[in-house]
Amino acid sequence: MNRILTTLWPFALIACAPDAPATPSFQADVMPILAGNCLRCHAAPVIGGAPEYFRLDVLEDVIVRDRTIPAGDPDCTPPRSEPGCLPTVIGGAATWAATAAQRVDNDDRPMPPRFRIDDHEIETLQNWADEGAPRGEPRPNNAEPAAAVESIERVVVRLEDTPPRAFLVLHVRVDDPDRDVVGGSLHARIAGVETFVGLVHSGVAVVRWETTSVAAGTYPLSARLDDGGAVSNVGLGTVTVEAP
Repeated sequence: MNRILTTLWPFALIACAPDAPATPSFQADVMPILAGNCLRCHAAPVIGGAPEYFRLDVLEDVIVRDRTIPAGDPDCTPPRSEPGCLPTVIGGAATWAATAAQRVDNDDRPMPPRFRIDDHEIETLQNWADEGAPRGEPRPNNAEPAAAVESIERVVVRLEDTPPRAFLVLHVRVDDPDRDVVGGSLHARIAGVETFVGLVHSGVAVVRWETTSVAAGTYPLSARLDDGGAVSNVGLGTVTVEAP
């Protein structure tokens, strides 16, 4: 009898496994899967040859308003992307939900490439995509992330026979009381327009902002942060741009 019970025990565990949520929450159900399997490459900064326009650590798209990047530049438009070239729009997890759900269950071109995620995780991602990739409800008592500018360095590049180019290098720290993965973007308010400065993430992000074509002046700086449960806008004081 003991042998029979031992044999049947694994099947009892399988039968009791919880079903994947029919309407997953981005923060509670989807983000843990992405954090454990996808964000090493598909977050800010991207690594491993991952495309710049494919980002899974934020739900919504990031509109790039960098004046140094020509709108509609074909080299910056998916699926063509030259190294070091940001697209005009960086798609968030909602935009890529159907693609992610398909790739994790694709034997020919699987993601992650080295191992297959389990069936419960696959079904969760598929259900989320089928529902339209909603944010859903955050966890109870979800706390907002915080951000601060740790340092700003001004750099001017002068090359022979070319006009000087000016940059601000900002070190921005992002922390979350709940230890959620946080993604986001940095913006300066210029002439009443929230202008894209760069991408930020949990920990310290190094943002290199070219200010060559930005008028000298002092501008409000803010971070738009997504902890999975909600988006929050955090004021970061001001940033001063000087002429090259």
